[in-house]
Amino acid sequence: MLTGAAGGRVSRTLRLRTLASVCLVQVAMLGAAGCGGGPSAADSPTPVEPGEYVWAVGEGGVILASRDFGAYWIVQRAGGEDAPRGLAAVAFCDDAHGWAVGSGILATSDGGDTWTVQEMPTGVAALTGVACVDARHAWVCGRTGRHSVIIATADAGATWRVQYEGAGASSDLSDVAFADSLHGWAVGDDGIVATSDGGVHWGVQKTVSAVTSLAAVSCTDAQRVWAGGSYGGGADNMILLATRDGGATWRTRTWPRYGAVYDLTTLGPSLVWTATGDRVMQSDDGGLTWRRTPVFEDAEVYALAFATPALGWAVGSELPADGGRRGLVLATTDGGRHWARQTTGSCFHSWT
Repeated sequence: MLTGAAGGRVSRTLRLRTLASVCLVQVAMLGAAGCGGGPSAADSPTPVEPGEYVWAVGEGGVILASRDFGAYWIVQRAGGEDAPRGLAAVAFCDDAHGWAVGSGILATSDGGDTWTVQEMPTGVAALTGVACVDARHAWVCGRTGRHSVIIATADAGATWRVQYEGAGASSDLSDVAFADSLHGWAVGDDGIVATSDGGVHWGVQKTVSAVTSLAAVSCTDAQRVWAGGSYGGGADNMILLATRDGGATWRTRTWPRYGAVYDLTTLGPSLVWTATGDRVMQSDDGGLTWRRTPVFEDAEVYALAFATPALGWAVGSELPADGGRRGLVLATTDGGRHWARQTTGSCFHSWT
């Protein structure tokens, strides 16, 4: 999930499905919020230095934050007693303004030092993805008790309004990304729905007929977008889709089928990473060929984000020797060829 921000500042997001009692489900870092508009290796011989802020959220309403590229993580409390106990996604448009969503909506205007609960439209039950482009405009996808839904705010979350409702009772939306204030995409059981007017109108974009469910979407700009999911109803039948014309035409990309596509992120025209549970897949030629990097034994990654072609984070969970699955943060400085754990202290054990 990557979305460009105004004024050249961007925030990067990443999403993860919960596997443990306290498990990171998303990371956001300054460098894009829904779309990977940053430099590629070919575009930028000297990568642009990313912002130093990184956030991660998970079960129990936990929010982690780092202000030194992940060298040290702190726990940011998620509001008061009425705060959501489960968080599935987080997005920041700058180093102060961001949203975290799950069983509810939390917002901050001070970098996460304080979080406040924002009121959702009546009937909205579960939220799974969030994207923002500035301090006032954000979009959230999820579902009501009957169908999928996209809600949006134009006043920093003072009010949220429904922009899109799916037609089927089984429909669901998993992820949302915006390239700018007008162009956005959301994916899920509804396939791909898109807008070119900030969400005033949403329409279904035609893809290959076999696609049955999409889990993640990432855009480089208003024309280049990636989506990942499954086809034919099988968990092992994973598919990657890409468009270079804003979704007018979608084409399949080569995929070695090393497990499920849980998340994906992009930089520039050709760099793509996917999280597939026990490994990270990376392509530097637009999906023509892939390199796979297994993660640590008894560890799984379900979300990732990259600030430059070299610097990135992945989050998930691991099963330590003393038992009890706990949250995991990994970092790379070589584009995903090697990963190292980042210390998060005892905060995982203090949230249940």
